[in-house]
This record gives sequence, C-alpha cells and structure tokens, in this order.
Amino acid sequence: ETQQFYRHESLDIISRSTCPDYLRKAETRIREERMRAQQYLYESTEHKLMRIVERELVEVHAKTIVDMPGSGCVPMFRDDKLADLSRLYKLFSRVPKTLDEVRLSLGTYIKDTGLELVSDTNERFAQPMDFVKGLLSMRDKYDHVVNDALEKDKGFQKTLKDAFESFINQSPRCAQHLSLY
Repeated sequence: ETQQFYRHESLDIISRSTCPDYLRKAETRIREERMRAQQYLYESTEHKLMRIVERELVEVHAKTIVDMPGSGCVPMFRDDKLADLSRLYKLFSRVPKTLDEVRLSLGTYIKDTGLELVSDTNERFAQPMDFVKGLLSMRDKYDHVVNDALEKDKGFQKTLKDAFESFINQSPRCAQHLSLY
C-alpha cells in the first residue's frame, strides 16, 4: 500500500511541479515517513519502508527530474542554483545509482557549453587572453558547483575533468590560445 500511495503521489507531484519544488516535497515526505516509522513501527520495518519510499520518489523519476525542461539540471547548472543542486545531490545520494543521471547531464552540458566557447564562430573569444579567461572562468564556475553543491564527489570531479578534456582536445584553437596566453 505504501508503494502504491507514493507511486500515485509522486506522479501527481511531478506532473505539476518544478524540479526544485518536487525535490523539496520528496525531502519532506522522506523525513515524515522516517519519523512515522521510528515512532510507530518495529525497528526492522524502517529500512524496508524507506527503501520503498526512496525508490518511488527518487529512483523511478530520476531521469525525469534531471531532464525537466526549464527547471531540471541544465537550468540549475546554467543559473548557479547551488542550493537546489545540493538538495538534488543529497536526495539522489539515497539511491546512489541515480547520481549517474546527474553526472551524465553535467558532462553533456559542460561539453556543449565548452564546444560553443571554443568554436571558431565565437568572436567574443578571438583574442587569446579573452579566450583563456573565459575558459578559466568556466572551469571556476563548475569547480564551485562540484565542490559546494555536489560535496566534492569524486565521480563528479572526474566528470568535470573528462568533459573539459573532451572539448579542449577537439579544438586546435585551444592549444594555440593557451600557448599564446
């Protein structure tokens, strides 16, 4: 019955909420359910119950949460929504395999943003000094995201490193501008 309840409730909430709203509501529900389990149920029941709640609120909807248009991971990365990213990380850490969705989203977003930065059509960064400053600024921004919101998670640090390597190594302009810098 708990599984059915949270399955229906999560579908209802996700259909009419933004990503940050859903995360707050899921956090609240998990906290409430844990308190109820500790107060009213046998100790051996709590773990089983929490696993059901986490699966229905987090695991089942992980990809949908990450990819929510207008409020999912990409807008959070772009707009430096560190509090929301931190909430997402803590919630998804309850079901560790769901963090792969966030890592994939971060890596893809950084690669796409980086390729845009290093493209030859980006006149804003035609000068080596501007280009390297833009690259360093971008690296600082995502270091800040990984260190502050994503709790210096080694998997996210590797994703960040790999994403930067990927787009930097795809452009001969990078090596030229870095050497001139």
